[in-house]
Amino acid sequence: MITFDKGMVYYSTSEQFFKEKSVTKHTRAGRTGKKISCPNCKATYMVFHFSWSALECMTCDAKVPKTDWVLKPEPDFFVSDTIEQLLNVAEHSWNDKDLVCVAVYGHEDKPENITSILKQNNIKKADVTKLKKLGVVTDFFDDDMAVIIKMDYTRVLNETNYTEEFLLNLG
Repeated sequence: MITFDKGMVYYSTSEQFFKEKSVTKHTRAGRTGKKISCPNCKATYMVFHFSWSALECMTCDAKVPKTDWVLKPEPDFFVSDTIEQLLNVAEHSWNDKDLVCVAVYGHEDKPENITSILKQNNIKKADVTKLKKLGVVTDFFDDDMAVIIKMDYTRVLNETNYTEEFLLNLG
């Protein structure tokens, strides 16, 4: 379990990171419904509305109040996909001792800040920040129309399908 700022809790299972939330009086199912999980037996069910005060779990037969049910988390962040995206969109990538470094450039006619440059390359700054909190990214900063992202070599190797030979021959 990894705890982030502002009380967000992320759980990890095979490189997926997702938030776990309980059902509240403000929870809505939307058109596609929501998956909920029984707090007793962890059985999962699909619901299309929350206009009920309690449900009986069909697996363990427990009558569970609405606010005790847990929303089944949907992965919102994949570590390996984000690292691969960074390496794929980078105009320059290199190996610097224990670091894998990438340079992502922005357009000349656009603002020169980290958020803008990353957005121009379809990268979310929040994803880079999550990688930093996980220890994959050691540092990222803007440098003359580019964002330089430094990643820990060992973590990149462990989180992706890249070979050691590929990472050693960057740049």
